[in-house]
Amino acid sequence: MFLRIIIDAYKLFDRRWLMIIAAGILSVGIADIISLVSAALLHLPTVAMMGPDGKPFSFNYSVFIDLLVFFVANVWLEGFVALIALSEIGGWTAKFFEMAYKTTSIYPRVLAANFVAQLIMYGSLVLAYAALSLNFIGFLFVIPAFLFAVWFSLVSPVIVVDRTRRIRDVLLRSRYLVHGYFFTVLLTMFIGLVPPLVTPDIQSGNLFFWPAMTFIHIATSIIVSLVTVATYLNLRAAKGAS
Repeated sequence: MFLRIIIDAYKLFDRRWLMIIAAGILSVGIADIISLVSAALLHLPTVAMMGPDGKPFSFNYSVFIDLLVFFVANVWLEGFVALIALSEIGGWTAKFFEMAYKTTSIYPRVLAANFVAQLIMYGSLVLAYAALSLNFIGFLFVIPAFLFAVWFSLVSPVIVVDRTRRIRDVLLRSRYLVHGYFFTVLLTMFIGLVPPLVTPDIQSGNLFFWPAMTFIHIATSIIVSLVTVATYLNLRAAKGAS
């Protein structure tokens, strides 16, 4: 099934590549600009913290802004790609501005469900971080966050295609689809790590650093959205559309 997911993600992109790239630039590109502007203007403090291994490290609060703006942008893009898939299932013509409008209209529900899913996952990570000093026993606390990340990875297409409204039902539906295909879904999630792998080779002092980083961010979000929707469609077909 993994190869079928990759092929379906490519086919979806191949049919609607111009719309998907435009949506990626519109959402993630703007998020990148907001991140740059906030870093230049806000000058948020950097604090020294102690890691679970006892080693000190520096933490800048601007990370929270980066996480927030990219989370918001990625959720919108996932909804857009899922809506394109829905248009192909329904056999109706997809036009960019119409799709962007429809994505924005359902966006509050998609964002709320994704926010709850992330809250559950990161809440588990906070508990795990506090317990990491317990060595192996502490490591076991990471497992719930790991499971939640995979179980709730299909939240966006569940809302858009299945038109599920209640957040609890959305989370349960995503977990139901993943059940029995956990490691397949996990493997597809690692595909999104491919574009950032070239990041360490880009020097921050280079003139093309920020354009290259923006390109990587957009490419990563597009790949993740395509693979997520293709995964959902394949699992939906494998388990029945009901």
